[in-house]
Amino acid sequence: VAYNGIGRAFAAVGDYTNAIASLEAGALLTERDEVKVRQRYQRLRQACAERGARGYWEQEWSLSELKPGQSFYRKAIIQMHLGDTNAALNWLEKSFPTGERVGSRTELTALLFDESWDGLHDHPRFKALLEKIGFTKVMPLRPK
Repeated sequence: VAYNGIGRAFAAVGDYTNAIASLEAGALLTERDEVKVRQRYQRLRQACAERGARGYWEQEWSLSELKPGQSFYRKAIIQMHLGDTNAALNWLEKSFPTGERVGSRTELTALLFDESWDGLHDHPRFKALLEKIGFTKVMPLRPK
């Protein structure tokens, strides 16, 4: 969990080299197939070295397509970083009914603090999703 948080923090500030290193360290502790983990992160390193942040997110998208019926929340984040807001919102809307979980929490819990959604706080579809999930009952939307 700590490596994942550190990796996400590095990515949030655009330091993809350290993000990849931290995420890989965490994955090596939790995943069984070390060779697959190392290959995944080597592909991310190479994409990032060749095409920068865009390459990183394009490679993440390629890897996410290997799991077509899973990880809708992650796919939403990737699409947001690739600049496709509508696709990101479509994936978020697909994520909600599935109840995707990371440990003891649902993925959508991250909507409240994930920097990927900072630019959408006033977007009508994003607000509608927060309402549907019930977050506005706990934390009312700020008035315009």
